[in-house]
Amino acid sequence: MKVKKAVDICKKRNIIRLYDSDDGQWLSDGSAVYPLFELPDFTEETICLAYDINIKKAASMVISRYPALPEGIDFSDAAKNEKQVVEGPMELNYKGQWLKPIVTSQGIEFINGEYLKPLSDISDQGLLFFERITDNGNKYFAVKQGLLIVAIIFPMRVIDEAFVKEMDAFAALCEASLHNQTTDNQQ
Repeated sequence: MKVKKAVDICKKRNIIRLYDSDDGQWLSDGSAVYPLFELPDFTEETICLAYDINIKKAASMVISRYPALPEGIDFSDAAKNEKQVVEGPMELNYKGQWLKPIVTSQGIEFINGEYLKPLSDISDQGLLFFERITDNGNKYFAVKQGLLIVAIIFPMRVIDEAFVKEMDAFAALCEASLHNQTTDNQQ
């Protein structure tokens, strides 16, 4: 994993959360969580020093350290109720956000594709996605390399009536283009 890319995501969102656990420390921006195993434990100050966050930038951020992992999220490599899910067939850039579709047991969910950048040193075929659900019913994805968890990513809430209408209009344009291409090829 490329820790600097994970820190860059946190810097962009102005949030760094460090969670201590028995296995090591985890880094989060509130929407994705990455293990920092095999690194020294960071404090609020040392993470800034290690990743070139200057005093002015640090002052504009919320940087905090917690003695334990967040409740209700399973950080283990294998959860008893997890279900393997697959990535959708394409990605979207929607209103300036890179959306990566994940096909779940209840339809489709989108994650912010930016959250996969820290995992870019792992080939696309090496990442596996597993759907998990918190105790209060919120869905999240455990991203694994083989059997080991490399990230926890929460889905984005982009699907609404306007989004579906735009996708329907886009699909209709694709169908028209396909029809025109097949008509042109038959002539």
